[in-house]
Amino acid sequence: MLVRNQSGLQGKGMGILQPGEKVLIVAADEADQMVIEAIKRALEERKITPYFKYTYEMRGVTKEQAAADRQRRLGGQDIKEAGIYQATAWITGQFPNPSQPAAWLKQKDPQTFAALFPGRSAETVLTRTGQKPKGEGADTDTGQTSSGAGDYRARFAVGDAIKDFLTKHPDVRGVFWGKGGSTGLRRQLYPLQDKFLGTFIQDNVYDL
Repeated sequence: MLVRNQSGLQGKGMGILQPGEKVLIVAADEADQMVIEAIKRALEERKITPYFKYTYEMRGVTKEQAAADRQRRLGGQDIKEAGIYQATAWITGQFPNPSQPAAWLKQKDPQTFAALFPGRSAETVLTRTGQKPKGEGADTDTGQTSSGAGDYRARFAVGDAIKDFLTKHPDVRGVFWGKGGSTGLRRQLYPLQDKFLGTFIQDNVYDL
């Protein structure tokens, strides 16, 4: 059903793809391999050629490096509670200095703060330094595992790698990428923004 739906979250669905076409799909580092394989097989049954890439590949780091970075930032988060972490991403991705709203929330509502920043992620966000806003698309949106410290390379590495891939493979129709914030994701792909087909959130059994 997923590969036949023509509409998706903040964009098109995979159902828009036609037999014979090729597509790039960028999955989050923690994507379930079994789910990815099932989607790949379903697309191939429709005579579509999918290129699956993980965000750590696009950033040029190893899976182990990405996992260590993610654990440092998000240690303690439970994927079964993924919905509430949209608020976490809003705090860490949209404020120039996320430690300030995080400290305010901890003082005003310790219980909510603990839910949004479990385990080691609490210490990480409270000690974050200020960053210059670089546009939209927080870590959770892009699927990146960078610290979000503000430098261009860390924040836009995935978007740049996607543009490079699409430029080298002009026969690929476009890309499904990210968890949300499609306006920011499109901007990261400029001048190839029309190649952004939609987000890709169905990379685990909880969202499938």
